Amino acid sequence: MKKRIFTKLNILLIIITLICFGVFAVGCNRNEDKPQNPYAVKNNFSVTVTDCEDAVEFAPEGFSPDFGMVLFTGALVNPEKYEYLARALAAQGYLVAISKLAYPQAYGNYNPNISTMLKYPKIKFFIAGHDVGGGAAVRHAMDYAAHGYNATGVILLAPTHFKTQKFENGQLVKDENGNPVWDHFSIADASIPTLLLETDDLLRTEELKAEAQQHINGNVTTLNTLKNSSSLAFSTVSASLTDDKSAIEQRSNTVSATMDFMLKTIRSLGIYKD
Repeated sequence: MKKRIFTKLNILLIIITLICFGVFAVGCNRNEDKPQNPYAVKNNFSVTVTDCEDAVEFAPEGFSPDFGMVLFTGALVNPEKYEYLARALAAQGYLVAISKLAYPQAYGNYNPNISTMLKYPKIKFFIAGHDVGGGAAVRHAMDYAAHGYNATGVILLAPTHFKTQKFENGQLVKDENGNPVWDHFSIADASIPTLLLETDDLLRTEELKAEAQQHINGNVTTLNTLKNSSSLAFSTVSASLTDDKSAIEQRSNTVSATMDFMLKTIRSLGIYKD
């Protein structure tokens, strides 16, 4: 009798042990299935630059990005002026596309579809813009939110131009009094994580800064005012700015702030474990 009881206890203990081991193994497999966060480490990929029809793309070699950024430039500023930011992000593992549709093309020939995003549907994109390109970035983000899917995040560098005259079939739309009708862009009601980088130069008046903040959601916005900065220095618009120490420092701070914001946003999605 005692031998039977002892045998049954042994069998029960074996069953319990196997069950516990199975649960532990499943838990371990689940953790292993969740990938490590490749953006939480300091990467240094070589960068491939491709000149496409409407954008210049910067891609990390030997790595398939899960995240990327599309950048709209300032008024009539060449994409190459933002190469410092694009290369730094691509070396970290992001796909970066700098749009060739500068102002006014980004508004007059507005297309809600961005070709780079269509080419890489599995990549989650941040939408960025400098100066008037900031308004273009907000316009795209607003359209995405209206259609039920958001940009991963919005990055604005001293943004302006949050409205444009409305056209239909190539004709300027006017109201009953003959005045032009304006389209206004805003993501103030959308919960899209936003980074707003401001400058402390005279070009960025308090009115411009206030206007920018009216068009974004303060509850999900990270505001960073760069010291001894210029709204022009986000792009290398002249040789003097290229060599200026404060401008070089500003661009370095821009890269750091952008990477920190993107990583923070990616972490909030819970896709990776650090």
